Amino acid sequence: MPWVSMDVDKIIGILSKQFSVRHATYFDVANGLTEIDDSIVVHACSHQPEYKIFAEDVLLYLQAQGNRLVPSIHIARSLENKGYQELYKRLRGIKSLTALYIAKPSELDAKSLTYPVVFKSTTGFGSSGVQLVQTPEGLRHATRAESYFTLSQVPKIIRSKIGYFVRKYLLGRKNLRPYGDYYSPMKRFVLQQFIPNLSFDYKVLVYQERAFVLKRSVADDDFRASGSEKFAFEDPPDGLLDYARSLLRQFDEPYLSLDICFDGSKFYLIECQGVHFGPYTLLNAPKHYVWNGAEWGVEYGCADLEEVTAESLVLYIAQSNAH
Repeated sequence: MPWVSMDVDKIIGILSKQFSVRHATYFDVANGLTEIDDSIVVHACSHQPEYKIFAEDVLLYLQAQGNRLVPSIHIARSLENKGYQELYKRLRGIKSLTALYIAKPSELDAKSLTYPVVFKSTTGFGSSGVQLVQTPEGLRHATRAESYFTLSQVPKIIRSKIGYFVRKYLLGRKNLRPYGDYYSPMKRFVLQQFIPNLSFDYKVLVYQERAFVLKRSVADDDFRASGSEKFAFEDPPDGLLDYARSLLRQFDEPYLSLDICFDGSKFYLIECQGVHFGPYTLLNAPKHYVWNGAEWGVEYGCADLEEVTAESLVLYIAQSNAH
């Protein structure tokens, strides 16, 4: 579950066979109790919003100190941030489903879009915050930010309104400008290209030379496969494993969780994560696929999460150092 840690000591034990390893906490780094420099910093994160921001602050500090982050700060930033995922794809030259990242709906010409379009809140997992929008009116409804009104705000609102009236009409101030939507509630969102007639997608966990595949059928009367719980471990179609491995190389990360759809002729990357992603596919797959340098082989039996993670880190760091 998201709140259950991996066995960190086990991972450290495996890494220690190749590297000098020490364990630090975000708290220790943030408060000067541990100094880290000229090191490779292997890290994880959390879905808890405030702690995620805290961890990102520490990671940016460590990177500025000359350390190398593994995974990268970009994939850490992509956690619970579908908007930055789109920027990271572009940064790495990855072309897949077209998407727009937006904070102000007023900057968008809703009528010019091709409908239907997939609306995605920047946060959320398991298909939460994702809906299919059919019309400009539907888009306006989807992008409407929630405004939380409490009684404690009443005095402030009254003072603001009275103050504006006094300055404009009693004092004759002419330089007052309407603030437009500056103080209006906002929510960032992504609009992603919709691929019609899909009945399933694939969750692929790719760890350097290993790949784990889960086929996810769409939920009844829905277009979403993530969170449907209609899962099957089936042999992947030709090209899926190569596509996933090519994405891992393009992103230049030690491991990735990929949501991939297939329209019968072409694969598309829907979303990706590289920290704090669900290990269900790895833990439950009766077999997985191993790259031997020329082709994919099969290894049967359930894999060990910590062993696969640590192995991927060793391979990734060794290959990076070789370059």
